[in-house]
Amino acid sequence: MKRSRTKGVSTLAVIALLVVAGIGYVGWNSYQKSQARAAHEAAVASANASMDKMKVQWLDALRLATSTPRLGMAGPISSLQAIRQNAQQLEVPECLTPNKQNLVTGMNEALEGVLAFMRNDMGKYDLEEFTLKKITAMNDRFLEFEKKPVPCLAKKT
Repeated sequence: MKRSRTKGVSTLAVIALLVVAGIGYVGWNSYQKSQARAAHEAAVASANASMDKMKVQWLDALRLATSTPRLGMAGPISSLQAIRQNAQQLEVPECLTPNKQNLVTGMNEALEGVLAFMRNDMGKYDLEEFTLKKITAMNDRFLEFEKKPVPCLAKKT
């Protein structure tokens, strides 16, 4: 009888150990998911803040460029190109890629207009129409950027 009783206790101990291990696994898995979710939310918030800051810098630099005489535009255009390059190189979570693309595309549109103005290789009215079209395209892209249509905050893992 002692033998079967020892086997019964050790079987019960193994079952209890498996239950505790299972509960531990579920708890650890839940903890890892919550950590991943928190890290994702932090990355989204950081990327959004960076893109918003770049947009403000862009608009400030664009305001300076559009108030500069043609001959002095090289410096402001260089600043615009640097801001656009920083935006292109910004690492964002996958769910923010469309927003980043709207920001960069809007910058590209405006830069084409500013460069055309600096080159002054069109007739006056054609140039005005072209630059207005490019600035309108930038504004349209920036409006799409502001919508931030892609829900990114509660990524399921």
